[in-house]
Order: sequence, then C-alpha cells, then structure tokens
Amino acid sequence: MKRVVVLVGLLAAAAGCGEAEVVTVTETEKGVRASERSADVAAAAIGGSQEDEQGLAITPLSFERGIEAPSWATLLSEGSRSPDTYQYARVELKVKNNGSAGTQVWGFSLVDRDGRRYGEANSTLFEPNAMGETVGPDEQLRGFVPFVIPKRAKITTLHYVAPGGVETLNWQL
Repeated sequence: MKRVVVLVGLLAAAAGCGEAEVVTVTETEKGVRASERSADVAAAAIGGSQEDEQGLAITPLSFERGIEAPSWATLLSEGSRSPDTYQYARVELKVKNNGSAGTQVWGFSLVDRDGRRYGEANSTLFEPNAMGETVGPDEQLRGFVPFVIPKRAKITTLHYVAPGGVETLNWQL
C-alpha cells in the first residue's frame, strides 16, 4: 500500500495572528474501505481516504493548530480555557457518501500522544463547515471540523466514530 507524503511547516499568519502549524498532503494514499483493512494497519496517514461500513468516505486534507478564530468566538475567553494555555485547531475534510442513505458528519476527536481526547468545538467556527452537515447518497462536501486543544498537546491522531458508535477510523497526523 502506498503511503502519503506529508509536509509539515510553520507558517507565519497575517499580522497579529501568531504562528500556525500546518500539515498538508502532497500525495494521497488510495482509499481503504473499513471492512478491507488488515489488522496490522492501525491508521491511515493524513490524505488517506477511509470508508465506514455505511459508505461514508472520509479524507482529512489538512490539520492546523494555533490559528486565529473569528472575532465573535469566545471559547478561549470563557471558564478554564485561557488563550495562554489553549488554542484553536481544525481539520479540513473531504467527505463523499458512497452509501444509499444520507449521513450526518460528526463524531471526530483529536488524540494526543498520552491518549487524551479532545472533542469537536463549535461547528460554525470556520467556514465552510463540515460538522453536522448531511451528505446525501453520491454527494460530497469539503469543510472544517474545529477543536480547542491545549497548546502543549502533541496531537498524533484524528479519531472518527461512525454513527451508531460501533466502528472507528483513525488517521495519523
């Protein structure tokens, strides 16, 4: 199976936005249906397409952290989520429904090297939005899934739980 070539870099964002870590795909792995994966394949690489048993083919295209959120966003100014210790992150997805019924896009989390999980944040933080959108048969969408994560977290995996909570898919970041 061909693996993905990934470029990792720090980009200086526009003035006042700080630095953003971006992972971008330059070559993608061929799609893998969940039922066809062998036990020795723990996770696809970013850019690798995986399909759940309902036919939802998911391809993470990029992972960004330390990005500026819209001015109306208050997640980092409320409660214990201080901008000094937390940051916004997002995963850009391409989702295609190869199944026979409409399916909503949800169920993602980021996992750090210590096994801690960070769930999805407000779905409207970044446009176009992927979270909560329904993808009909033979339709596809491209959009973002937002997260709020600790600045020191070493994110290693994008985790997906298919509707019904039975099947999981993972991508190494």
